[in-house]
Amino acid sequence: MRLKILDGPVKISYVKGMNVESIVKIAADNVKQLRRVDVERVLNEGRTYQEIETIRAYLNEHRPDLQGYTDEMSLELIAEKGLARL
Repeated sequence: MRLKILDGPVKISYVKGMNVESIVKIAADNVKQLRRVDVERVLNEGRTYQEIETIRAYLNEHRPDLQGYTDEMSLELIAEKGLARL
């Protein structure tokens, strides 16, 4: 599957009230202890495009050191699951 790179900003509808910290606890005690190898596992908990993007944004905000990998994994999961932005 080929991913399309969009030009310009993309508006993302984040999931309000989503408790990403509880999702992170599937893999680590807290986001600061999250390892790179656990990023895909945490992102995979998202069932929709918006949920995956909400998790990705949370991880990027709290773990900027993992941003490149987090972005890459979120794009792969969205493509694998055949999810579309609404």
